[in-house]
Amino acid sequence: MKLLQRLWKEESGQGLVEYGLLVALIVVIVIAVLVIFSDSLTALFTNIGNDIAPPAAP
Repeated sequence: MKLLQRLWKEESGQGLVEYGLLVALIVVIVIAVLVIFSDSLTALFTNIGNDIAPPAAP
């Protein structure tokens, strides 16, 4: 019973939870940005790939 009381009062895991929530928020923001700009990013990387591709052999 004392173990449960000690775990209930202990706050050392609070910082870890806060960092976890911040990381989760950052991940959600990154995913949202990637979804919003997916067409632009696809075009950008396609152009880069076409520019660095070796020319076709004659």
